[in-house]
Amino acid sequence: METKAISLPAALHLPVKPEHVRKITDPTNQFDTYYALCPVEKVPDIPVEETNPREQNLKSKVAKEIKNSLLNLDGNFHLLNRGITVSVGSAVYDNKTERLRLELEKPDLHGNIDGGHTQRVIRETVGNSDWEAARLRKIEIGEELKQQYVRYEIISGLSPQLLVSLAEARNTSAQVKEFALDNLAKKFEWLKAQIPDLEPVIVYRENEKKPVNVRDVIALLTLFNVRLFPNNGSQYPTQAYSSKAKPLEWFDEKQDTYRTMRPILRDVLELYDYVRAKMRDIFNEQGGKFLKWETVDTRSSTQFYFAPNLDAVDYRVPDGLVYPLLGAFRFLVRERDNEMVWKVDDTKKFYDRFGERLIRTALETVRMRGNNPNSAGKDASFWEQLYNQVKLAYFELRDIDEDRDVQV
Repeated sequence: METKAISLPAALHLPVKPEHVRKITDPTNQFDTYYALCPVEKVPDIPVEETNPREQNLKSKVAKEIKNSLLNLDGNFHLLNRGITVSVGSAVYDNKTERLRLELEKPDLHGNIDGGHTQRVIRETVGNSDWEAARLRKIEIGEELKQQYVRYEIISGLSPQLLVSLAEARNTSAQVKEFALDNLAKKFEWLKAQIPDLEPVIVYRENEKKPVNVRDVIALLTLFNVRLFPNNGSQYPTQAYSSKAKPLEWFDEKQDTYRTMRPILRDVLELYDYVRAKMRDIFNEQGGKFLKWETVDTRSSTQFYFAPNLDAVDYRVPDGLVYPLLGAFRFLVRERDNEMVWKVDDTKKFYDRFGERLIRTALETVRMRGNNPNSAGKDASFWEQLYNQVKLAYFELRDIDEDRDVQV
């Protein structure tokens, strides 16, 4: 899918009375900051896509509180709301026209840093039916209608690094998720370049309405990262399942290890879908009754997003079972010329051939744990058991050399 370039206006103008605007020079002489109060009816649409870590969710509690405050029409909105923080190339106030000109030259640096919800609520509320109804109610009960203002902080001269730090510090009314800040810091750009067609389904910014979070993508890659978890070691990536934060932390700190996974990256994601989609068929081929196992949720269905050619299935298997099973395929990864590659020619065919024993082991282990897949998913001995089964299956396909490529 072709990525659309974000087009910024050369400049925007903020209508502000002279008595409602002040310029303050930073004591370090690095930045200029304007503070201004703008009537809510005049709030411009300042871009948020590249400079604000959140997608705006108007159904959130925060957005509803902003709207209620705005509709009070009591003149206190600018006191009760934190306002809008904007990064600009430069800003100049014209006393004659009473407009503050905001230069916005760089899409990834200039725009709304904090206050995206405030801006969107104002622009979608002022003048609509709720706004007019609130005005009529005030008039009917004889209360004075007072002008509502919003507070602006406009900063020029920010570096990309300081922009991210500022966005992180300012977006604290509800803590910004780490993955959204990573996206703002461009840490996912190389990943997006590898799977551009999946961008419509992967959440990179907070509050985006998409089915898959980038944290899950990182967790799946962690399962196969043989630099973090070498095949000659005794550690297993259990935290890829048990922790949302740890895989992202590894991704932040050890970017080079994940970049070596480019050759197998898409295969890993597709294998996650394939393992779940074919689980019933592979298990039942040898006389099993997959849907009779208590761990399998037959009241839910599973849609597949990484391999869209796979049809949805009418069951759901918990990740506490799937992750250790999928993670066992890490043994089929090795490093060659500073890149990770497969030891077999086709991992899906490998699963078709040996999957039944893996699935049965996984189902039996979870059953022995009281059908608690969450507990099983955190147990390193469970991961080791499945890993060793993949190892033995691989040895069935080749003779002596552990690192020799083989056909399934």
